[in-house]
Amino acid sequence: MQLIPKIIHQTWKTVPLSLPFSALANTWKTFLPDWEYILWTDEMNRELIAGDFPEFLEAYDQYPRNVQRADAIRYFILKKYGGLYVDIDFECLESVEPLLMNAQFVAGKEPAAHAQRFEKEYIICNAFMASIPESDFIRFVCDKVKERSSYSINSQTDVLTTTGPFFIDRCV
Repeated sequence: MQLIPKIIHQTWKTVPLSLPFSALANTWKTFLPDWEYILWTDEMNRELIAGDFPEFLEAYDQYPRNVQRADAIRYFILKKYGGLYVDIDFECLESVEPLLMNAQFVAGKEPAAHAQRFEKEYIICNAFMASIPESDFIRFVCDKVKERSSYSINSQTDVLTTTGPFFIDRCV
């Protein structure tokens, strides 16, 4: 069985990170010291799409909100490289390796209060995901995000639905 690669992926507009984000990023490096760490900038993200997923570039560029690109890129990063994607505002309190053992894809759940706000039993969290490269599920997610790239955005809920946690819920 293929293991989830020991790579931590995070995204931010540019480098270097400012406080508190640099301090939070360092917690992942502290608790996963033998893992490679990659901070993906907006420029690197677009280069990945242009180079490896050119069929998605026009849709990626046309998203009306940056958060949609930030959501979408994490799926494509995991598809190509595998590893752990975690949002830049997450703090690591201990090693997450036991959670990832013997898995091809792992995701967390949003806090219960988020689910209650939207009258859902639970919401899959796309801010903490791990995958082997080219897992069946992450390939499916990338195919689906390509299909849904033309949706217009009128509210935050639309962002959640087109590329965010509601989108991942539907994929699951």
